[in-house]
Amino acid sequence: SSNNETKVVCEERENFTYNVKIVENVLKIECMEDELWYKNAINFNFKPQLISVYLSQNNFENLSITSTTGDIKIPHDFTFKNSDLNLTTGDVDFRANVLNSAKFETTTGNIKLSNFTSNKLDAKCTTGKIEMSNVKINEDTNLELTTGDIVLNNFESSSYNSKSTTGDVIFKETIIKNHLEVETTTGSVVFKNSDANTLNIKTTTGSVKGNLLTSKIFVVNTVNGKVRVPDSISGGICKVSTTTGSVSLKINK
Repeated sequence: SSNNETKVVCEERENFTYNVKIVENVLKIECMEDELWYKNAINFNFKPQLISVYLSQNNFENLSITSTTGDIKIPHDFTFKNSDLNLTTGDVDFRANVLNSAKFETTTGNIKLSNFTSNKLDAKCTTGKIEMSNVKINEDTNLELTTGDIVLNNFESSSYNSKSTTGDVIFKETIIKNHLEVETTTGSVVFKNSDANTLNIKTTTGSVKGNLLTSKIFVVNTVNGKVRVPDSISGGICKVSTTTGSVSLKINK
């Protein structure tokens, strides 16, 4: 496609109608399934649906996508003021930049952010994995996950808050300038060459382990878990609460 051409390409698919229109300077693409066609069908052969959008410019005000079934891929050479992606079943692979606020929500599917920057980030996933690499958030990061892992690699944010039920939370080369808050039930919380000014970590059966970069004052509350943390009288507060999980944290020297 030409860089000066804006067009929408949809794979031809029987019994589906595509409606492409511009409403108040917003490009809207709708896919509507013909009613009742399946009642007379003998064999079901559902082929993945592909919609490709070619745009003649790179900078946009807002990106808003709502999808029931299907993956969403946004390449790195786009910049949006705000983004709001909502999927029922499908993965998100997002590599563009968002200047102000980025929101991602999936029911069943993974959320992957790569080489990504934004002021604020909110991501919510029911069943799947939240994975980020080379990501910088200037202000707040809020993550919510029911079943699945959270893996951050080379991640930076002013503040961080995540709540999850089943799955690990792993920080690799991650720096949180202010406060880090993690709450999980059965998953472990792992730090690999990562740090925050202050930390508050709550688990039920999951362990808390790894290495931080600067001295902390450790406050650990556990019922049956083993505790191994350095004796320190300086640094920010690192509070860890767990029921049966072990706590093993070190400070890089």
